[in-house]
Amino acid sequence: MSELPPAILVHRFWSGFAKIHSHGTDYVQCLKSKGINPNAVLRGCHGHIKPRCGQRFDPSKAGSAICKKHLWGLNQTLREEYEPNCVKYRASGTDSSMPKEFAKYFSCLQKYDYRARQCAQSAFDAPCRASQIRAVKTVRAEMNQVGYLLQKYPNFHVLHLFRDPRGAVASIHKQPWAQGMYGKHNIAHEATLYCSQVLKDLSALDKLKMKFPNRTRQLLYDDFVQHPLESLNATYSFLGKHVPLGVIAQLTNRKRKGFSDPRDVAIASMKSITVRYAKTIRQKCSTLFEVPLLRQQLVVQLQQAQ
Repeated sequence: MSELPPAILVHRFWSGFAKIHSHGTDYVQCLKSKGINPNAVLRGCHGHIKPRCGQRFDPSKAGSAICKKHLWGLNQTLREEYEPNCVKYRASGTDSSMPKEFAKYFSCLQKYDYRARQCAQSAFDAPCRASQIRAVKTVRAEMNQVGYLLQKYPNFHVLHLFRDPRGAVASIHKQPWAQGMYGKHNIAHEATLYCSQVLKDLSALDKLKMKFPNRTRQLLYDDFVQHPLESLNATYSFLGKHVPLGVIAQLTNRKRKGFSDPRDVAIASMKSITVRYAKTIRQKCSTLFEVPLLRQQLVVQLQQAQ
């Protein structure tokens, strides 16, 4: 964890989601003790490149090509190597051809690099090394990018979690910060892009299943929140493990501790869209709704509605 780029180590999400990470609170407290406010640091550094790259690095924004070049300029090297030293270099490296606003951005992050890594080392590195299972959730990686990792690491597994597009699009639609490439408050556009990406990932996953048997698995979010214990058992079995008692206790105690029930959240998202929008999503995502996991989910919903 301590070898992640500083832009990740000082991200405001650490503060927002500290309580649901086993060691997140300790990490945020360490950052603050070293004068790093995760709610403000990255925003301040990002201010140097925001005029050129936008708030969320919008690919439709004029000049986005130069943002991609300098913010992800070594992507080919990273795809080929995936080594920590490459990530570290990209996180802080500058060169004479780099426009001054990007140089300022990286220099700004570099001021927090050493202190953030110290906190990550103390809060995360030892527990992660001691853990039998290390899970990483990403919403940016595509399925055609994980073949290298499956090839290089024999104990690496991929769990592809996706959602009923009606709930996913409803969630994206009501959260402007979450829209990214799907955005502009256009339901048809959001549904088309979301479902085409999921179909692309599912197609790539089918190929990976053939090449790496028993190391990839699909999981529908809606099934998970409706049947969490069964889904957990199936997932841990896929990894060759038993569900730890502590994980079961954490799952059953979430509501008692004041956390929202995921089932209520999922249902609320589905109910937040109008019949017209639901029909639009069904139309734009008709191919995805033919995927067995989703088709089965629709059958269950129809039976419950009767």
